[in-house]
Amino acid sequence: MTKRQKISLFISAITLILILLLSSCTGAGIFAVVAVAEKIDPGILPEGISARPVVHINPDAVTNKYYFFASGPGLWAKDNTAGDTDLARLWRPISMNGWDGVQAMAATDQRIYLALYKVIGDSYTVGLFTLDSYDGANVSYTDLNKKWNSTSNNYQTVRLYCPDPAGAVYVNVLKHTGVYGSIDAKEDAGFTGSHLYRFDAPNTAADWTDPGPQPDLDGTNMARYITGVASNGTITKVLITATINIFASNGGILLNGNGTIEGDGKIDGSNVATTGITWIDRSSISGSTGDAFIVAATFLYDSTLPVFATLDDGATWTSLDGTSTDYLTTNFINVSDKYAGTSDSKHLVLAGTSSYIDGSTYRIASGYNEIDVTNDDPSTWVIDTSWDNYSLALKTNYSVSDLSLATIIGMSIPEDGNFLYASTRNFGIWKLNVDDISDPYPSWTIE
Repeated sequence: MTKRQKISLFISAITLILILLLSSCTGAGIFAVVAVAEKIDPGILPEGISARPVVHINPDAVTNKYYFFASGPGLWAKDNTAGDTDLARLWRPISMNGWDGVQAMAATDQRIYLALYKVIGDSYTVGLFTLDSYDGANVSYTDLNKKWNSTSNNYQTVRLYCPDPAGAVYVNVLKHTGVYGSIDAKEDAGFTGSHLYRFDAPNTAADWTDPGPQPDLDGTNMARYITGVASNGTITKVLITATINIFASNGGILLNGNGTIEGDGKIDGSNVATTGITWIDRSSISGSTGDAFIVAATFLYDSTLPVFATLDDGATWTSLDGTSTDYLTTNFINVSDKYAGTSDSKHLVLAGTSSYIDGSTYRIASGYNEIDVTNDDPSTWVIDTSWDNYSLALKTNYSVSDLSLATIIGMSIPEDGNFLYASTRNFGIWKLNVDDISDPYPSWTIE
């Protein structure tokens, strides 16, 4: 027998064994799963990176080319106009002028607002800055002259929110007792209270004014911090959620844009802690009669972890059906007006999940869930937790990806593009083309 004949016989034997093994398997998806898994490239960001949502600003023609995200100890940018080669996809770290990392980040349409932190020995400082321009090598910052320094037994942390790119930036300064230890430490540790500041929309950084602290968030003798801010697009209504603790059963409260209590401060008659409040523009849905605010509870309420929605700017809230107690819902993004978000005759909102349900940041989460918001009655909106029923993306592609097991820190669709970005804890950044009309079920790729 020749060498070629031996190789041919060997290949035939291996093929026969594979056929026999595969014929004993049930389910029709094995070949599809293998094929799709091969299409998910490993990406070129550092493995295991955690990221905040991807943002875009338009102060000038050069900066307009770049997308940005923060990863705690780093700030990153890439040229989004340079094509899809590995070099063009490369995210580059940006100098932070001697500061150690980014504690919080928010973007208007003109600039990025950053809470940068610095640790020197036992001393911990947070300062507010704006990133005003970037050309791929040089970055321009403005120091807003707002800094908070630690003492031997207390420190402050900062959260930033910009619910509308043409609107105000909200700054929530949290006070803690003890010595600052780690950016990943439990955020409620030593929490004693917070102040909410609002900076109305500036045209330049010089237009920033400090109106002074809004009423402290302890109107009922409970110290609270902000968990989310949303505006209704025309900025005629701003709703703010706050809580004494992310897992509080009776410490959540609803505020308005002035930092004062909205109505009775309750959502669906409850003061359960909530987070991730988002406004949903439903104008693209044929026959719709109203837009919505949507928010997630972070404590068991009627034996579930519910999501609440309102079509009348907060006067009446409805608890959505179909929520799961396995994972927290922590953020939302509206894709109901995107091509991929209207597949299967649905208009979708995505709900990002988190593993942070028992104080641990290392549990496996559940990626995102889908909510069909087509009908005007929120009581018919169901949170679909099974990817078998999903409509946004190619199911097999999503199911074999790390994204389906990730904690999603936030999702964004930069205004100048067609891509939805999902930023995760420890699993990098994922991207999906939501407006490719040739592909109703696009595939996720990793940056």
